[in-house]
Amino acid sequence: MADADFGTFDTDFGTFDVDLFNMLSELDLPLVLNEVTGLENVDAIHTGKETKSETKSEPETGSLSRFKPKTEEEVKHIEDKNHAAETKKNTQWGLKIVQDWHLSVHGDVVDLATVEEERLNNLLRKFYCEVAPQEKKIKSAELQLKVYHKNTMKNIRAALNRHLSDIGMT
Repeated sequence: MADADFGTFDTDFGTFDVDLFNMLSELDLPLVLNEVTGLENVDAIHTGKETKSETKSEPETGSLSRFKPKTEEEVKHIEDKNHAAETKKNTQWGLKIVQDWHLSVHGDVVDLATVEEERLNNLLRKFYCEVAPQEKKIKSAELQLKVYHKNTMKNIRAALNRHLSDIGMT
């Protein structure tokens, strides 16, 4: 192959080494090029002309495919990693508060997966009005919280929203 004169290119990676390019272009690499391109005739790469028999008509299923099949177990693992461990913990905390409230007020635990939308709406309306922090024995009664802080209420709401989304009730 004749030496190509590309001059010197300035790029973000430094200068283009013409001698290295010329040395690499003289190497006989038809097998490597054939595997990468899938062409039967490697000369088609140099000429830019392919025949219909040289092109692939079926989707690529080999090791170079960009789509990797996953088992059901791998899919479940990816879904479980959707939320960080602390987020899962916070979701369980918010659900526990709702369940504790429902147990205290109604005498049973509500099944959020099967509750009707209208009933859930009414339950949550009452819950947000009635929920309060647990009373703790502290020295000063002035420090005892009577209501949750606004950010705590937002965290409880976010936990419920995450749980309802996870179980498919949006």
